[in-house]
Amino acid sequence: MMKVLIADDHQLFLDLFQHLLAEQGYKVVATALNGNEAIAKL
Repeated sequence: MMKVLIADDHQLFLDLFQHLLAEQGYKVVATALNGNEAIAKL
């Protein structure tokens, strides 16, 4: 299982991508609303 972090500034897209990736067998370990937040979560 591949682990991913999703970053997007629109919450709706974050939710959509998280759902679609989970359906394909990916594990979303974190989400972020911008690049700085994503880097801080690494």
